[in-house]
Amino acid sequence: MNSFMIKSYAKINLALHVTGKKKMLHKIESIISFIDLHDLIYLKKIKKKIIK
Repeated sequence: MNSFMIKSYAKINLALHVTGKKKMLHKIESIISFIDLHDLIYLKKIKKKIIK
C-alpha cells in the first residue's frame, strides 16, 4: 500500500490553565471534549530520499 487516508478528529478546549514552565515546555491542565468532526489527511509514500 503506497497511500492511505486517516481521519484527524477535532477537539474543543473547554478550559485551559498554564500551571508552570519546565525548561522549554509549559505545564498545563485542560478539560477537552472530542466531537464528531474531522479532517481527512492523505498520505503517500515516495521513493525519493530528498524532497524539494
